[in-house]
Amino acid sequence: FADVEQSVRQSGQLEDLIGATKSNEAIGAVSYIGQTVRADHNEVNLENGEATFGYTLPEPAESAALQIYNEAGEMVS
Repeated sequence: FADVEQSVRQSGQLEDLIGATKSNEAIGAVSYIGQTVRADHNEVNLENGEATFGYTLPEPAESAALQIYNEAGEMVS
């Protein structure tokens, strides 16, 4: 029974660790509020002069801004 008890205890500790990790991820996401986030990508596929892409926020936001710059650092419209 000692092995079973140890296994159950380790399972509980693992669940606690997973919960703590999820909490830390949520706290980390909060640190982006009011900040500028830069995502560098080398290419965007164009089809008929248009590029389609998207992004996903980890949590709903009341407002968000997306600005796209060309390789010269100029904002494109």
